Amino acid sequence: MSRLAALALTLALLLLPATHARSQDTLRLSLRDCIQLALKKNPSYLSATKQIDVAVAREHEALGGFLPQLNLQGSYTWLEKVMTVEMPPLFRFPGMPAKPQRIKLDFTLDYQGQVTLTQPLFTSGRLWHAYKQARLAAKLAREKVRQTRQETILQVSKSYYGCLLADEFVRVSRQAVDVASRHLKSVKDRRAVGMA
Repeated sequence: MSRLAALALTLALLLLPATHARSQDTLRLSLRDCIQLALKKNPSYLSATKQIDVAVAREHEALGGFLPQLNLQGSYTWLEKVMTVEMPPLFRFPGMPAKPQRIKLDFTLDYQGQVTLTQPLFTSGRLWHAYKQARLAAKLAREKVRQTRQETILQVSKSYYGCLLADEFVRVSRQAVDVASRHLKSVKDRRAVGMA
């Protein structure tokens, strides 16, 4: 009894979506439409295409290592007080009073600036190898996109033709049911007449 109930439940679950889908409008898509839709919505393909942008940016960054770097720094200081420094007398002459000298230092406005230009002359191939690695990473990212695109197209094609095959199987099964129904009716009619 449990096998019969399981079979009935399985058939009900399989046929329920089909009857529900029939009540809605049918969307017809060609293989090309399915592929375009999959390439627009596939997260792994979209992620791979974004990785190209990242790899190209890193390639440009590595190329920038060959270029000179210019650093500019500046500062501005403003003090409200003038600083006064007292210096003891350097020479003492007899009979003359020794007064310390006061010197005023005006640092109320202080500007400082610095410009640094750096150009690497020899890096023992470090910059070249970094650029070469970044260039290969960009090439790898492009190949990864190509691979992901081909895999997506393959999966969509398999699914599309699988759906067409299932649709054809349903059509053939319905024809078989129709033939069997007609045969059953024919047998019942013959039996009723007494020919079977």
